[in-house]
Amino acid sequence: MERRIPAKVYITFGIIALILISLISCFNIYFEYNAYKEIGENFLEVFFTNFKVKLIFQALSFILVFALSFMSILFLSKNLRKIDSLYDFLNKKSVVLLVSALLSGVISVMFQVAVYDKFLLFKNASLLEVSDPVFNKDLGYYIFKWPFYSAVFDALTGVFFLIFAGVLILYVFLYLRLGITDIGNILNEKEIIIHNIVNFVLVVICKVISLKFDAYNMLYNNNASFTGAGYTSVNIWRHYYNIIPYALIIALVLGIILYFKKKRKLAVSMILVYPLIYIGFSVTAFFTQSFIVNPSEISLEREYILRNIEYTRAAYKVNEIKDEVFPIEYNLTAEDLNEEKNTVSNTRIIDYPSTLKAINQVQSIRNYYKFNDLDIVKYDILGEPTAVGIATREFNLENIKESAQSFINRRLRFTHGFGIAAVSVNSVTKEGQPQFFVKDIPSQSSVSELNVTQPRIYFGETDNDYVIAGSKYKELDYSLGDADVEYSYTGSAGIRMTPLNKVLYSLYLGDFQLLISNYVDENSKLLINSNVCERVKKVAPFLSVDNDPYMIIDKDGSLKWIVNCYTKTRYYPYSKSLIMFGEEINYIRESVKAVVDAYNGDVKFYITDKNDAIANTYKKIYPSFFEDEDLPDSLSEHLQYPEAIFNAQSEILKRYHTKNPEIFYNKTDLWSYAKEKYEGEEKNVSPYYSIMTTFKENGGLVLMIPYTMSGKQNLVGWLAVNCDKEGYGDMILYTFPKGENIYGVMQMENKIDNDPEISREMTLWGQGGSTVIRGNMLTIPVKNSLIYIEPVYISSGTQSSMPELKRIIVAYNNEIVMEETLEKALSKLFDYNMDNVLIPDDKVEENIENEETGNTKILVELYDKLKNSMQNGDWKTFGSAFDELEKEIEKIR
Repeated sequence: MERRIPAKVYITFGIIALILISLISCFNIYFEYNAYKEIGENFLEVFFTNFKVKLIFQALSFILVFALSFMSILFLSKNLRKIDSLYDFLNKKSVVLLVSALLSGVISVMFQVAVYDKFLLFKNASLLEVSDPVFNKDLGYYIFKWPFYSAVFDALTGVFFLIFAGVLILYVFLYLRLGITDIGNILNEKEIIIHNIVNFVLVVICKVISLKFDAYNMLYNNNASFTGAGYTSVNIWRHYYNIIPYALIIALVLGIILYFKKKRKLAVSMILVYPLIYIGFSVTAFFTQSFIVNPSEISLEREYILRNIEYTRAAYKVNEIKDEVFPIEYNLTAEDLNEEKNTVSNTRIIDYPSTLKAINQVQSIRNYYKFNDLDIVKYDILGEPTAVGIATREFNLENIKESAQSFINRRLRFTHGFGIAAVSVNSVTKEGQPQFFVKDIPSQSSVSELNVTQPRIYFGETDNDYVIAGSKYKELDYSLGDADVEYSYTGSAGIRMTPLNKVLYSLYLGDFQLLISNYVDENSKLLINSNVCERVKKVAPFLSVDNDPYMIIDKDGSLKWIVNCYTKTRYYPYSKSLIMFGEEINYIRESVKAVVDAYNGDVKFYITDKNDAIANTYKKIYPSFFEDEDLPDSLSEHLQYPEAIFNAQSEILKRYHTKNPEIFYNKTDLWSYAKEKYEGEEKNVSPYYSIMTTFKENGGLVLMIPYTMSGKQNLVGWLAVNCDKEGYGDMILYTFPKGENIYGVMQMENKIDNDPEISREMTLWGQGGSTVIRGNMLTIPVKNSLIYIEPVYISSGTQSSMPELKRIIVAYNNEIVMEETLEKALSKLFDYNMDNVLIPDDKVEENIENEETGNTKILVELYDKLKNSMQNGDWKTFGSAFDELEKEIEKIR
């Protein structure tokens, strides 16, 4: 005889499983809490607010689903036990409770995930004070309230339908146990029918309410010619959504009445009302579109196209762009260049990839350092706006031998990067290598504006792995000669490694060495979320975070990361959608800047667009999350306008630059990004930063991109945005006069290819075993003319080779020259001497005097340092001071 397992065993295992799940959940909450707290105490508001709302919605949905499923199973049990004692097993309360609890647990999690974040926006909704033209509701309703209503009733409809379908299937399945011939008798069981009717009524009621909110989806229709509700949607489908709720209610009531009057076939036929009405409207809509709209589409859809243009331009903030005609006149002179000296002297001549490769070759110093990116930042140097390329020196453990990648090295020794490299973007050395403003370890700065006082980088762009700082095992700070300079972290970041935390985090991180290491004590700190973007995302899950941060040297010499953050939605009516951050959006604002300290890991969020309703709503949700004051001047003076949102805006402008509905509909004025040749391939020109006088007379940092007509190569215009503090985000769209042929970037590339002298020289370099690298071609507006500039690098072609800038190609109108420097090229074209305009003579003399005074002071200090260390027998300090002295003497030479 088969032995049955006692029920107590199941109960015991169930209790143990529940305890384990609860413990794991509690530990995960603890780790999440610590992650928020480590980044900043004020961010616990986000943690607790989200946790509370999630808990409430999960509890409410659990109670709702549990009550519904429990009652349904009880009714099912009661109704079937009346029919036959075979179903007495359903009377066990433990079975009913277990099934109800399991269903409720699964469904409540799904319900909470679908609803909780939408509730926060719903509760704190803001108005945009602009109404949609179809339903006459404020746009804030669609962004903040409609998604919540829709999610709730869609979820409820799903829950009620699952219960209805599940109960119906159970009735049929269990009834079949009485015999297949008896299945028809189920229709005679009044209690069973009433039970299923009640469940079905709940489904229909939720669906009726849900249909009211479904009507708003027409505002986001993707039509062949435009986005939004068109003629057919407004005049046909809108009536469908007005009629169908009442039709369903009437059909439901009639069906119930007919059923109890024994007219079951007619009652069941009421179910067909919904599909029949839908089919009827679909056919009507098809014929309306095919035989009324399509033959006269432009006239009937005109007002809807205008809405699409207006709302799309507003959603991406391109409605604020200033449109100007750029009259081309090829009469540029040396005097004109002199007037535009801030544009000319700051023209970028370096190529990013080639320069970054050269920086890695020259400034990595050790194989465990790597520069991952090069960003353009504006500084005022000697009173002149200057574009500076900044790259951060971070650890790259991939280059360390596998045998050396021990727990000590990976977690305790190699904990941070060190310093930056800052290069000029408009000049190189005589050898064609980067001209450094800041270089070496320890950091050496040639200009006071770029002095670094805290060069250590514990938080950067590298992977998000953890390290232990401040342990008993000293950290490597940097290497000097044959000796290693050691360091112990004193910053505020990190989680204290108490005995309990050592146990918990060794389990959480799956690293047993963390638990048993004698070097890790209570003074040690676990640094997690060290990638600045992931750090920002952790505490701001409601913002979209740019994955391209950039470094700024603050006025106190500390290193700060600027991380651009965006608010977005896909619920802006009549707006064209784009794919950004892995999802579909149709509204975006660059409203928030996150500032991350590279040493302490402190994160501060500043709202930079006070007019953004979404950012203001989040400020209401999390009052202490954002800083009350504006972004400090020491940071706002060095901002970039983000390429991510600029790409979105420039993408929209390809079609939405026109406000004429006929031109828009006929697609006769579509634009494309200009194309260029780069590394032998044809590709779109990427947006580029340059110091220009477009927005400020004395020049400022500008991000720009040129356009061509779609399918053509000649330029039709260019878009520029201001990056300076005053007027930040202001945009100008310059268009060239129609009917004039303005050389596009690709056309200039082809003209360069066809130039016999340039072609011959490049061929000779290639035959000599070198690799010729033609960098990005920049189109620089000067006065009412365009100058095309392209750097030419020479490399040996090996992986370890360092590209060197050897030539600059400059094209103007039909003239092309290639010279060793930009100055020589411009001189050949315009008889122009750049030396006379870079810096006024009085500033040069002043700078020389200051430099000489500074050099003398440094030499005296180093001499005193040598003398004192020799007297004290401190030969390590003596050696480092001697090395520094040699470097200073070499500078003077």
